[in-house]
Amino acid sequence: METIHMRRYLLCTLAAYTLLSLGCSTATKPAKKARPVAAAPAPAKPKAETVKTAPLYQPPAQTPATAQLAARLHAVEDLLQQGRAAEAKTLADSLNPVDLDDAQKDLLNLYYAQILLSSGEAELALKSLGKITPRLLAPEDKSKYWQAQSFALSLTGNALNSVRARIELDNWLKLPKDRQDNYAAIIEALQLLPGLPQAAQADAQLAGWQSLALLLKSPAADPAIGQAALQQWQDSHPGHPGNGYLQTLKSQPALGAIALLLPGSGVFAQAGEAIKAGFMAAYHSQTGSKPALQFYDTHQTGALELYQQAVAAGAKLVIGPLEKDSLLNLANAPDFPVPVLALNVVPSIQRNNLYQFGLSPADDAEEAVRMAMHEGGRNAILLTPDNDAGKRTADLLNENWLLQDGRMVHSQTYDTRATDHSAAIKQLLLIDESEARFSKIRQYFPDSQYIPRRRQDADLLFLSAYSKEARNINPQLHYLQLGDLPIYATSSVFSGIVNKQQDHDLDGINFCDIPWVFDKTDFGPLSLSALQDVWAKFPSSYLRLVAMGLDAFALGPKLDQLLITPYRGATGNLSLASGNRIKRELTCAQFVNGKPQVKALDGP
Repeated sequence: METIHMRRYLLCTLAAYTLLSLGCSTATKPAKKARPVAAAPAPAKPKAETVKTAPLYQPPAQTPATAQLAARLHAVEDLLQQGRAAEAKTLADSLNPVDLDDAQKDLLNLYYAQILLSSGEAELALKSLGKITPRLLAPEDKSKYWQAQSFALSLTGNALNSVRARIELDNWLKLPKDRQDNYAAIIEALQLLPGLPQAAQADAQLAGWQSLALLLKSPAADPAIGQAALQQWQDSHPGHPGNGYLQTLKSQPALGAIALLLPGSGVFAQAGEAIKAGFMAAYHSQTGSKPALQFYDTHQTGALELYQQAVAAGAKLVIGPLEKDSLLNLANAPDFPVPVLALNVVPSIQRNNLYQFGLSPADDAEEAVRMAMHEGGRNAILLTPDNDAGKRTADLLNENWLLQDGRMVHSQTYDTRATDHSAAIKQLLLIDESEARFSKIRQYFPDSQYIPRRRQDADLLFLSAYSKEARNINPQLHYLQLGDLPIYATSSVFSGIVNKQQDHDLDGINFCDIPWVFDKTDFGPLSLSALQDVWAKFPSSYLRLVAMGLDAFALGPKLDQLLITPYRGATGNLSLASGNRIKRELTCAQFVNGKPQVKALDGP
């Protein structure tokens, strides 16, 4: 496990992903050099010193017009470096590609990729990167290109090609710390793959990384046997960069203490226990030295006071609090000398060294919208519960849908206490109007046969419902002529536990949820099935909190890397968004024969 000691990460205050530097532990930044595309031609050297072989990259000669364009490109880069992605995009949009030479077009596409990644548009970023000829980039830009490529591929779930990009990235990194962070990302990605395809095994370096990742993922129970296996790997792979990674692991300092601020009593006590159970499962699965743990009850004492106590007691990382009120209390701290991983999200809070990680309904809504838009939907109708939670979900779905230029045709609520939802469904699908029209027709044509006809101005339905409610609603929707209109639901539609007999009534519903609940995701000894004895102690509604505890333990030492290296966790593909909020990308599925079948959302 990587050290818990937290480096003060210079980019953690940026509003967006910059991708301009992989090494972020440097306290001061050297003066910026002029970029090759903007530099004037170097004076000729004496003939005796002239290099005979020209390098691949040659900076072009400049005119005043090209110098002005180069300066504007510099300004785009500067804005990105300051985390001002929106302003960078405005300036980039003002550049006409027709006026740019090939090298400048490559730079512009690289900057567009960085801008797109700052807002999570990984698929579009890959399109921008695909327009670049990387071998023609200046050396300083090649590292940014391969870094962006690996990040975007990881966000789209293409772990293998993300690793390949990182292997290429290693050739362009200069600082030892940058290389070690890159190696750690390679190992982490490969540990999530079931194995390498036959064709990939021919790549000696990739295969070497894969075998090392497997050794580190499943260490031997006997430390002596484990050390012997690692030594055998080193003997079999002389010159492999993994040797340097192993040496760094051996020289890591002792782990610092972790303080957990969770409700140990009160109404949120069981939720706190579920998170703690996941955390402790991950803690006990960790081999080697482990950090000391401190536990504090936020129901008894304010979070700010507990944070100060934990820091005074030597904590190097604080995880929690869980409740929003406690997080608001903690945010009153003048500063955070020790980093905090809060287990909830309050958007108005944005503090240096305070990271927010939560199972936010906003993530569910965003992912449902992303899937629906990806599959061609544009005109939506919405069915949500007639309560406060339903209204919040409706607002989130509507807001995200409109942001994607979708059209919300109609929204309808239903009574969660009822089992017959036909009245609400008829209003939603305009079946009631169809019935009214038929009643009038029948007055004149008594022998007419009624064929219900739903509205034709919608191409998808958003649904917010718990699994019990959805088992009633879905059959009624189809009975009342929903037809081929696809349904996209929030994660609450799935209990988290496969039940083919009961969930047969959910067939056809699409939804996105945490990867941990799907059997096609491999979490080894921390998988859902392996930890059944842990989560079975809690109500099924707390299942995802156990997964959150798993990720809370794993994220601690990765907080200063999330901006550049996403983490594929139990609760989602995790990356750092603006305001130090941890963004979750979920796994999407469709109910087929009563069981969720994972869907691949490849491409834009």
